[in-house]
Amino acid sequence: MMKLAFFSAALAVTAMAMPAGATVLVNSATQGLYNSGLGDFAADPWMNNAAVNGNGGAERMFPGANVSQGDPVASFASAPNFSGAGAGITSALGDWLTTPGAPGGSWTGLQAIPASWTVNTETAIIYVLNSSFGLDDVVASIGVDNGVFVWLDGTYVFGATAPGRAVAGEYIVGLGDLSAGTHYLQFLRADHGGAAGWSLSVTGDVLTSGPGGATDVPAPATLATLGAALAGLGFARRRR
Repeated sequence: MMKLAFFSAALAVTAMAMPAGATVLVNSATQGLYNSGLGDFAADPWMNNAAVNGNGGAERMFPGANVSQGDPVASFASAPNFSGAGAGITSALGDWLTTPGAPGGSWTGLQAIPASWTVNTETAIIYVLNSSFGLDDVVASIGVDNGVFVWLDGTYVFGATAPGRAVAGEYIVGLGDLSAGTHYLQFLRADHGGAAGWSLSVTGDVLTSGPGGATDVPAPATLATLGAALAGLGFARRRR
């Protein structure tokens, strides 16, 4: 059976430059800041409350462990609401959406991101991307079990949950163009089943010239080390 859904958001920053060829910016081996100290959001009454975290009660963003509260196929136009979350969650997350370069909380430094994590818990990732002249036509291909929520520079752009294992290309999410400088992509990975999984690939056109004719060609190895995952504008989800 094939499932198909679409999501759109108006997020685009124009960079003044000529695009180079499409480059793999991030894959599942790319390092990022990592947070595995969040525990199970479903055990927190606020995060498990579908009225505030679940499309107005339609579907929970963070269902109970072992699919005890269902295993929804859902997309979420609004970000998770952390305002009433317990101190353990807010303390562990730190300032990851407002000062992602120094989030505090229980974040690590740059490290390899595990493709799986403790079942029935949530984890979070921050990828950092620097470019001299910007990036065009950035697209993220995401596979996750069971859910993922995405922010770019602290602005929410995407969220969805669904049953089944992580398969590359489950969500195809495009951000469009990013300006020169530093950008942060924040992921919250959710699990409420018998396994956890993650797959990520991000591509884009690396701009190599700017106003006045200045040129620069970022080394692919540098981009891979810094990391990035970019989302917004649209996604397609496919599951068999």
